[in-house]
Parts: sequence; structure tokens; C-alpha cells
Amino acid sequence: MESIPKKMAEEIVEYVKKSMEKLKIEAQKKQSLEIKESIADELLKLANLKEKGVLSNEEFLKMKQDLISKTSES
Repeated sequence: MESIPKKMAEEIVEYVKKSMEKLKIEAQKKQSLEIKESIADELLKLANLKEKGVLSNEEFLKMKQDLISKTSES
């Protein structure tokens, strides 16, 4: 097996690092989107419960604020 020049090896290492960083960023974006979709789903459920009279306006607003607070903590 032949060795490769040091410069080429460094370029390969740099390429791999950049590729891994891109994958990490994409995974974080996907996770963030999934969390936002989940929060939106929960808000719709709460709105439906309020509309059906299961939740009072005060309960709805409190639960909505709790969900929004959880989003900003993430």
C-alpha cells in the first residue's frame, strides 16, 4: 500500500470534517422543524378543546403559554 502526500491527507480530513458539520446542521434543522410541528399540533388540539367547551379561555391561554415557553427553552 502506498502512502499519500501529507497535503492530500490534510485535504481529505478537512473535507470529512466539513461534511460531518453539514450533516450535523441538517439534523439540527430537521429536529427543530419536528419540534415546531409538534407544538403546532398541540396548539390545534388545545384550540379544539377550547372550541368544544372542554377548556375555558383562561385554561387555554395558560396551556398555550406553557407550550410556547417550552419552545423558547429548546
